[in-house]
Amino acid sequence: MTIAMNYREFKRQLMIDPYDRSQAFMAAQAEDFRCADLARRSDQLETSLRQALEVQPPADWPQQLTAQITGAAGSEIFADNAAGERRFVGWLPAMAAGLAMGAGLAATVLFLNSEEPTLQDFVVEHWQYDGAATELMARQSPMQTAGNARILAILQLTADPSLMEAIVYSRNCGTPHGNGIHLVMDFGADTVSVLYIPDAQLSEDATYAQTGATRILLSNASRGVIVLFGENQHSLDRALQMLQAELEEQQQLV
Repeated sequence: MTIAMNYREFKRQLMIDPYDRSQAFMAAQAEDFRCADLARRSDQLETSLRQALEVQPPADWPQQLTAQITGAAGSEIFADNAAGERRFVGWLPAMAAGLAMGAGLAATVLFLNSEEPTLQDFVVEHWQYDGAATELMARQSPMQTAGNARILAILQLTADPSLMEAIVYSRNCGTPHGNGIHLVMDFGADTVSVLYIPDAQLSEDATYAQTGATRILLSNASRGVIVLFGENQHSLDRALQMLQAELEEQQQLV
């Protein structure tokens, strides 16, 4: 099974290699209309820039060049002024070429800076592409306490016994702010997935989003942003309270 890139990963790879045809790259275009649209616009830009550079000289270009240099009759880069004097106007095609190149560069800059996803966009995309797979792994291959502790230690985090007991799975996860952690917490009747994004900050203390039946809660914590995914609001609130308390306690110890 091929796991598609999320939007941010796709855009980064598109800037590195617009001709990438890997399975993950193509799967992203098939599954996310934004990736497909970005690829289409990139192809159009590449085509227009390539066509602008593919100028075929005429067969008699040596003769034309000689005529232009010597100012012979019919030269396109010389013109007669009002006094009947011959003046060099070769700057005209040079200016046109410069304008064309400038337009291409401007289009490239606009393209590379368009539609930059917000932290909320990243969170929704992360859940759509990684959420179900991570929860499936948690059910099929739950991790022991020691394994979860090692994952938390990567970000210099620890957890009290009650919190560690609730965590059944954990793994490293890349975020826009660097390395993060994806946890799955088991509360018996249901589970809550948690994405911890260190060194991030929301403009509001807490915001909600929704994708399908899954509620997404984003909340500031003392050392980053906590994102919770689940269908049961009580479990979301319980998980948030436990995690915030643990992070605040660790912050006081620093």
